Amino acid sequence: PTGVYTVTYTVDPPAGDPTFCEPASSSQTIAVNEPPSVTILPTQIVCNVGAEGSTVDFSSLISSGDNTGQWTDITVSGATGSFPILDFDGVEPGTYSFLYTTDSAVDPCVDAVGSTSIVVEDCSIKTVLIPNAFSPNDDGVNDFFNINANRDIDSFELYVYDRWGVNLFSSSNINDSWDGTYKGEEVDLGVYVYYLFINYADGETKQHKGNVTVVR
Repeated sequence: PTGVYTVTYTVDPPAGDPTFCEPASSSQTIAVNEPPSVTILPTQIVCNVGAEGSTVDFSSLISSGDNTGQWTDITVSGATGSFPILDFDGVEPGTYSFLYTTDSAVDPCVDAVGSTSIVVEDCSIKTVLIPNAFSPNDDGVNDFFNINANRDIDSFELYVYDRWGVNLFSSSNINDSWDGTYKGEEVDLGVYVYYLFINYADGETKQHKGNVTVVR
């Protein structure tokens, strides 16, 4: 366990020592430190059209561990802003890698490293954008689970369930958003299942099932 310990080494005189020497000892204080750790959500999908939701709050991607470290845009995505919030409006569609390094290691421990990928989708041609995570922490960024469609729709149904099959949220209005609560109480952090049914004005019908992660 971590803490400060004192280690003492004692040398006894040999048996039968005619000089009757006293035992000799030396002590050393040793500090045992906890190495830093961090867990990063692996992937976030984002739109490259600002009106469809193009910002990412990277602090919400740290699910546990040290949150005082530094992010690095490894693949130079071209996103604007400054960490922890970047805007991917206008960024070329693709997958971009980001590295997170903690900043709390105490010698001789070393800092922990985590990484995530941001998948930028071309929302100028995409029919519907469904986030795979959101952070309902009232910071003004990704606070809601909401669906964006860039085509006219006739009907819309969205259902969100927990792992026990409890229907936490449902709506037939695409402008409605789930705020991460159930009966007025915040749901636990974790993964939830959604079902989405859309009938477009041109007659096409789409059904989607997937997971959305609640982080704070």
